[in-house]
This record gives sequence, structure tokens and C-alpha cells, in this order.
Amino acid sequence: MTSPSTCREPCLEAGAAGRSRAVWRMSVGQLAASRHWDDEFVVYNNLSGDTHLLGADAMLVLQRLQQGEADEAALLALLRDSAAPTTAAAPAAGHAELATELAQMLDDLRRLALIDTTPC
Repeated sequence: MTSPSTCREPCLEAGAAGRSRAVWRMSVGQLAASRHWDDEFVVYNNLSGDTHLLGADAMLVLQRLQQGEADEAALLALLRDSAAPTTAAAPAAGHAELATELAQMLDDLRRLALIDTTPC
């Protein structure tokens, strides 16, 4: 039985325009050993025994989360900073597109049980 003070939902903080942002982390016990060739990374999920093929941006996010928790704003800044100069100089539309891609990437990594949100 769960105590009343224990929350099973992700901790959320208020974001811009009323949106909520989760704080992301590596799944507990996840080592995510990896090897790479060019811009592709093979990641071993030691919790499930599965192996996954990730792109460079997904691996960058995974490596950042191996260092500690981060919210979507921090991960978005990481991706923006690592982008090619033409992408980094893109207008707000490029920023919105990158934010959408990040949200999808985080959801994909969560479904692979490589990352999850912090508990309350």
C-alpha cells in the first residue's frame, strides 16, 4: 500500500503558457552501455536485455541524463547548442520544431525504458 504522501505521477513544474514540464532522469539501475559508428549509436538496456539504435541527438540527451536529472528546457538548450550553425541561427519556428522533436524523443526513450520522470 502506498502512503498518502507518496506520489506515483511525475513531478511537474509550471512551464510557459501553462504547460507542464517533467524533470527527466535515467531509469533507476539503467547503465545504457553504448557503441557508435558515425552518427548512429547502439545502446544496450541492461534492465530489459534489449539493444536499441539511436541517432546522435537521442544519444546526446541520454548522455546528459547519465550525468543527472534535467528538465526539458535544459535538454532543449543542449540540443540547440549542439546544432549546426545554420540550425542554431534559425528563427523561433526552428525552436518550436526542435521542442516538438525533443518531446517525441523523450517519449520514445521513456517507452524504451531508458529514461523516466522523477517521482514526486
